[in-house]
Amino acid sequence: MNPPEVQGQTLDAALAYADYGYMVFPCRASQKRPMTTHGRNDATTDPDQIEAWFADSQANIGLVTDGLVVIDVDEGGYLSEDPEELLSLAGAPVQETPRGRHYVFRQPEGRDYRNSQSRLASHVDTRANGGYVLVAPSIVGSKPYKWLIPLDCSPEDLITPPGWLVERLDKIAGVTQRTQTTQKTQHVSHSEVKEAIDRTLPTTFGTRSRLIFHFARELWAIYGTKDVPPRILEPHVREWHRQALANIRTKPFEETWGDFLGGWQNAKFPAGKEPISAIYTHALKQDLPECAQRYDSLQMRSLVALCRELQREAGNKPFFLDCRTAGRLVGVDRQTANRWLSLVLSADQILERIRKGVRGRGSEYRYLQEL
Repeated sequence: MNPPEVQGQTLDAALAYADYGYMVFPCRASQKRPMTTHGRNDATTDPDQIEAWFADSQANIGLVTDGLVVIDVDEGGYLSEDPEELLSLAGAPVQETPRGRHYVFRQPEGRDYRNSQSRLASHVDTRANGGYVLVAPSIVGSKPYKWLIPLDCSPEDLITPPGWLVERLDKIAGVTQRTQTTQKTQHVSHSEVKEAIDRTLPTTFGTRSRLIFHFARELWAIYGTKDVPPRILEPHVREWHRQALANIRTKPFEETWGDFLGGWQNAKFPAGKEPISAIYTHALKQDLPECAQRYDSLQMRSLVALCRELQREAGNKPFFLDCRTAGRLVGVDRQTANRWLSLVLSADQILERIRKGVRGRGSEYRYLQEL
């Protein structure tokens, strides 16, 4: 049975998952069996129902995996022997389970992955459409589920699996990657590419390399995969270069093309899919923004550093941040984080709130100080 002190954490966790947009339902204490009549089909994001389920129970939390693909690696299972392939999994939320680990991804566009057992590799299962997994702080056999890299974003903001893993998943699902890539290439919207160019064009000298890297990540997000032939991408980069010529000192296209290909190869995440925890860790390693030095508290200074780093990641477009995530990262409650973001930093002309968020989504901000 779940220890009494975990019950309150379980309710808070279930509400947090639902707030991000994940469907949850109760499972029996210390088991994976659903408590509800229709199991996963009863899952919801409704906070009143979730409170009724979890407020006074010792239930575990089941999370529906429709639209996701969770790689379930049990003891003795090896997903890959290639260190670089294993390193490419690092951007996904990772959960330690009583028997191994869960890696949580969003399904690539156009896929309909289903549950599988030891088809990806020995002792490696998948949970996807039609499935569910237990999530922290659930307990089975006195062993807890724990997030090693937290699930701290909406399903839409999860990254998709790396290309090598997509190929294996496609093989299980009976889909050829070439077909999927071709279909996606044919359906790319010219307006999407134009908007990506507009968002990443340099406006001052000295920013070409940084912005062409952002453009590479924008195209990755548009195509949904990095398995796109360079000949398909080159016309987009030529158009970016043509429009950027007035504000760059490096005029030959081959220099921009080379920088783009390097960015395409080295980018870890498509635009808009950056794990917030990794960004926050990176922000703390940078020099403190000058505008943050006016504040006394370390938490507020850290929040300003986070906002600057999020703006750097977003390029010329606004970034999203919700107060729950901001508070968790810097170590304050959600109400304090909301007050700092929406009132203090706006009044001090450090942030501009472009659009207020709705339930499950962060507000949209622009960082106004020097990057």
